[in-house]
Amino acid sequence: MPTPTGPTPVTGAERTDTPPPPAPHTLDGHVLLSRLDTPPGDIGWWTATGPDGAPCVLMAADGPRAEDAGYRLRFWSEAGNSRRLNSRWAAPVKNVSPARAAVPWVSYGCFPALTLSAALAAHDGPLPEHTVVVLGRVLAEALFTAHSHGLVHAGLSPHSVLLTDDGPRLTGYGLVRAAAPEGSARPRVPGVPADSVPPEQAAGARPLPAGDIYALGSVLAHAAGLPHRPPQPPGGLAEVVSRCLAADPAHRPRAEEVLRGLRPAGPHDVALPEPVRAALAAQRAQAPAAPLPPPPPGPPPGTAPARRTLLLAAGAGVAGLAVGTAAVATWRTVSPPRRASVPRTVPGAAPAPLWRRKTPGDGLQALTLVGERTLVMAAGAGAGTFALDVRSGRQLWRRDDVLTGQLLPAARGRVVATSSGDQGVFSLLSARDGAVKWHERKYLSTGPDQPLTMALVAGHRAGVLFLVAEDVSASSEKPDTFLLAYRVRDRKELWRRRLPSGLIETLEPPQEGVAGPAVVGSTLLLANAGLLATGDHLVYRAIDVRDGREKWKRTYDGIPRRAAGLLLPLPGGLLVAAVDDALLGVNLADGAERWRVPVSGTVATGAARRGHLLYAADSALTTYAVDLRDGSVRWRRKDNGAADEDSSVSAMTLSASGRTLFRSSSTEIDAFDTRDGSPRWRLATVGEGELAANAGVVPVSAPGVAVVVNDSGGIYGLPVD
Repeated sequence: MPTPTGPTPVTGAERTDTPPPPAPHTLDGHVLLSRLDTPPGDIGWWTATGPDGAPCVLMAADGPRAEDAGYRLRFWSEAGNSRRLNSRWAAPVKNVSPARAAVPWVSYGCFPALTLSAALAAHDGPLPEHTVVVLGRVLAEALFTAHSHGLVHAGLSPHSVLLTDDGPRLTGYGLVRAAAPEGSARPRVPGVPADSVPPEQAAGARPLPAGDIYALGSVLAHAAGLPHRPPQPPGGLAEVVSRCLAADPAHRPRAEEVLRGLRPAGPHDVALPEPVRAALAAQRAQAPAAPLPPPPPGPPPGTAPARRTLLLAAGAGVAGLAVGTAAVATWRTVSPPRRASVPRTVPGAAPAPLWRRKTPGDGLQALTLVGERTLVMAAGAGAGTFALDVRSGRQLWRRDDVLTGQLLPAARGRVVATSSGDQGVFSLLSARDGAVKWHERKYLSTGPDQPLTMALVAGHRAGVLFLVAEDVSASSEKPDTFLLAYRVRDRKELWRRRLPSGLIETLEPPQEGVAGPAVVGSTLLLANAGLLATGDHLVYRAIDVRDGREKWKRTYDGIPRRAAGLLLPLPGGLLVAAVDDALLGVNLADGAERWRVPVSGTVATGAARRGHLLYAADSALTTYAVDLRDGSVRWRRKDNGAADEDSSVSAMTLSASGRTLFRSSSTEIDAFDTRDGSPRWRLATVGEGELAANAGVVPVSAPGVAVVVNDSGGIYGLPVD
């Protein structure tokens, strides 16, 4: 057995100035047995015995990387997230080092095991092509399952693939993400050979599913002894590898396509070559006697395994009981995955989508939920307006002749859509079939007294729209700006009020928890945070919705105009606002403070409210449930992951039942139980084979379904509650 070299000996989880005890090959209670043929200096894979005496495989930072505090934190975070991998081919995680461990590590419950690199060394050359084809199918199935759950492995390499008696096991989750923050070049990725790092990830791009496919192609080329840019003959292993290694991510196949392309020429059963089996047997013989972990659980009693699952043949359920070279690892493959099948969910893993669609055009311009089932959306890049059934994802209708800028639900299952083409035009559509009830064109620019640009401000329960119109055709340097009240029922303008000049922003429809216009009772409140962008402090103008007269105007000296986006006027004369280091509840009438909740940094723009409870998150990704009546904090939940400067909360949404809170950030979507803030699952969303530029958001939720959208134009329906 080679003498282990690697991590500095550590016996405690925390870094201290006390010299380590003389145990030469231990790490936080693990006894390191041998290194699995990975070069020293960055990441090491070891066979070891854990604190419980059972053999395992341990992956640990090695050398200078263990001295980098940022790397240690990223490694630890990715190791914890690896528990979410829902595939029998993912190595089961036994334990993860504490967050402040001097040397971060993760232990896997599989033994004996060889890295693919070590297996090739034991075999003294490439593996038989038939074995590589089956290995490729196994790894593609593991990636398909991960991508279906919104996960990107970002660490696949010959070092991270373990060969065991009962099939391959995948480790190394997130090594690319751990190497450097997104946007930073990764000239070297610890634990991942350079030819397994996709070129776009080496340049600093966010890891996407297509990057996993590139790494898969590199692994298969390595296992089969193919050149890294093999020729592309029609069919066969070399063609699949060549497609996986395409420089352009858009030209790489998806995981399920790889499965279809890798069809074994011979029997679907394959055994590891004799030298590899002998090396596994030798490793087993040298390990201390200890009970091995139980085999991975099978399907629940009485259920048949999904056809897309890659099954183990005889001997898989008794791993570790055979002795010597007679323990023959046999893998058996079946048909490729079907999109209709739903992977089994494990605790902490997001549920598989009920449906998924790709939006026409360039992403989404706007969306709104009409009733409990109809999702009306405006596609970007002039691709029209369309509607989906929120429970099935089925497209109900599409109109290429209605180019929508903003959407607002109206009475009787209808929706008001402002035009993104002809400024000053808005329409009333049927949410059921997309039929146009009318187009309002009288606000088109037809003369010097007619407004040209319009923005929808708010809607009132009486069927009245409030719009801001600006006469850009006027010769004045400060064009006239008006607030209009328009009744949908009879298409009548009720009143028009001139506003101070200086409209410098395009107004968006009000969103709960976001700064902007709000209707409270019979009052329309206009804040200078989004409309009249003047002054250092927040100013509210109160407009009577019945006749447009100004009721009052107040300045709130304790609330800076640009302090944060959260401004929430509520019935009962309460204004909730975010300032530095606090969430405030003040009197809307005079600004007197009612209560104050200390926070870290600022409260993010997105917030959600149900009854008297407000859910909000601060810049440290701590989520709060605040009782609006007295400012008491029902619960707070600090994010257990590694929040970096790029992490930010973009939206908070409640499920239709109110039992689940969705927090969308720049990197993922988290679901919490609203009763106590306990986490339910995390999700990094994927598009049609690609991850979005950000993780996506949950803009709306219907009974039993949460809708997720991302920047790549992906729309998903996730089952909730």
